[in-house]
Amino acid sequence: MKNMRLSRKTNSFAVAAGISALIASTSFANAYTPVWSVSRLYTDIVAADCSDCEEDLGILIRCTGNGQPAEITVNAAAAERGQDGAFSPVTFFIDGKRFTYDAKTVEYGLIGFTPVFSIAKDDPLIEAFSAGQNAVVSFNGKTGNIGLKGSRSALDIFKAHCGWTSAGFRQNLERTAAANPESTSTPQDPPQALETPEPTGQPAFSQTVFSRVAPLPDAQGVFWFTGNGFGGGSPKNLRYGIPETDAVALYATCDDFNVKGVLLELYTSFGNVGANQQVTIQFNHAAGSPTFAGTTFVESEEYAGTRTIIPKDRALWERLAQSQNVSFGIQAQPPVQVRRFRASSALGIL
Repeated sequence: MKNMRLSRKTNSFAVAAGISALIASTSFANAYTPVWSVSRLYTDIVAADCSDCEEDLGILIRCTGNGQPAEITVNAAAAERGQDGAFSPVTFFIDGKRFTYDAKTVEYGLIGFTPVFSIAKDDPLIEAFSAGQNAVVSFNGKTGNIGLKGSRSALDIFKAHCGWTSAGFRQNLERTAAANPESTSTPQDPPQALETPEPTGQPAFSQTVFSRVAPLPDAQGVFWFTGNGFGGGSPKNLRYGIPETDAVALYATCDDFNVKGVLLELYTSFGNVGANQQVTIQFNHAAGSPTFAGTTFVESEEYAGTRTIIPKDRALWERLAQSQNVSFGIQAQPPVQVRRFRASSALGIL
């Protein structure tokens, strides 16, 4: 995820935050209003602790995609000194509760060295913002205050538009499908029969937690899914395998909310290489063959593979979802060949 940099000669926070629409849609002549507001619509929505506030903006929460984690920029805690790109803890104190996150330091010109981090839809910080009266935030020795007046109303709208509610998530899928009528996988697609028998006593397979659409597994019953594969669990976890078994080839998660990237584990062969060795992970899709540096691990006879952190680049998942032929694995080892069956909605969650 790219962070917009601000020239030291620039004095508009709208440019500094990279979201000029928050200010552009209102008149600068209006008085500063210390009440939370939202700007823009659907997955472009932005929530802030005020409206028409220009340089007084303390916090900005930006949706990054349907059901995706939100990016939070905290100007109220911008410090005079820091190292651009370094990671430091940012801490919020709200109604006696403490919330700490690993934040990236971003230099926004005259604003200073500002903490930027991401949270998922079920992070307790959102409810704390909604229920609290005031938040005290600290970062790199700087302490600031964020008023929470009107936060519940603004954040309820934000959650619906960003797909953080089931109804909002579904609405965004339907809007995307309507805008792309030639898509091979849309929310309007009726469930199709499974190629493998349904487990006794279990509900129909669900490709994602939200859509609960029956996918078409391959002959071995393998497919892409989020959560536990049966319509429950966390949408932050993506797998390629068979639900509730050890037959999983890929696991990716945003569960740690690590702004450095997405945790990726492949449970594929790495040959005669031992544990804790450097290897190269390679994906092959229609647009190319991106590679990532990984480290092997062997934690038990049942739990071994390759682990890495990859950038939060949605393009990788979108290209995998759009490709008819996909494979992944360790270079110089046999890759896993993926049958694409309705992968796009599951991959689109991450």
